Amino acid sequence: MATKANRISRSFLLLSLLVASIALLSASTPEEALSQGGSYDVVAVYQKEELPNNTKTIDRYGTMHDAKYLLVKTDLDYGDYSVEVKREESNLYSIRTADLYIETRYCYEYAYYDKAVLTINSRYGYTIGKLTFIK
Repeated sequence: MATKANRISRSFLLLSLLVASIALLSASTPEEALSQGGSYDVVAVYQKEELPNNTKTIDRYGTMHDAKYLLVKTDLDYGDYSVEVKREESNLYSIRTADLYIETRYCYEYAYYDKAVLTINSRYGYTIGKLTFIK
């Protein structure tokens, strides 16, 4: 009877270690594994430029809108940046201390100047990096 209980206990311990190992290995970086926050693809980074008063735009559906800012795609140096971000709309986040915006893919974080790490590791392709929220 004690042998069966030991086997069950050992099996449970091995299963627990396996699950913990998979969780740690699935993170891209150690910071990501420890942060408990979400990590999302970054599509582009934009510089905000103020437009003259009474500027108008026309969207892809032919609807006219008042325009205050123009977002121009920009390149950042490769590396990790500690940022505070605010969600402006779906998949668009502003950086608190800069006139920069981050376009993400499938990011559902409702951030209001939340701390995050912006990692830039490419200039071209489907993604240029990651935005990892620190909880």
